[in-house]
Amino acid sequence: MRRIIEKHKLHWSKKSFTWSTALGFTLLALSLFVNYFANIYTTSRASNAVTDIILDNIPVYNVNFIFLDGFAIFWAFVIFLMVLYPQKMPFTVKSIAAFILIRSIFISLTHLVTVQHLFFDIYFFAELC
Repeated sequence: MRRIIEKHKLHWSKKSFTWSTALGFTLLALSLFVNYFANIYTTSRASNAVTDIILDNIPVYNVNFIFLDGFAIFWAFVIFLMVLYPQKMPFTVKSIAAFILIRSIFISLTHLVTVQHLFFDIYFFAELC
C-alpha cells in the first residue's frame, strides 16, 4: 500500500501529469455532455423499427446480468488499475472520453426505434381509438 501511495505522490507532483489528467476528465465530462444530447436527439427522431434475420430466429436468453453486473465489474476493474498504475490515468481517461464521443456520433447516425417501443405505441394507440 505504501508503494502505491508513493507512486501517486510522485506522479501527482508533476505538473504535466496533473494537467493531462485534468484535461482527460474535462474531455470525459464534455463527451458525456455530447452523449446526453445525442440520446435526446435519437429519441426524438426515432424512425421505423427494423427486424434482424439472425436475431429473430435464435432463442432469447436473459443476459441482463452481463449488462448490469458486467458493467459494474468492468468499471471497478478500470478504477482498480488506475489506482494501481497512476501513470496510465491520463491515457485511460482520454481513451474513455474518445470512446464515448465516437459512440455518441454513431448513436445519432443510427436512430432506429426498438421493437418494444413500437409495440408500446401501437398497443396504446389502439386503446385510444
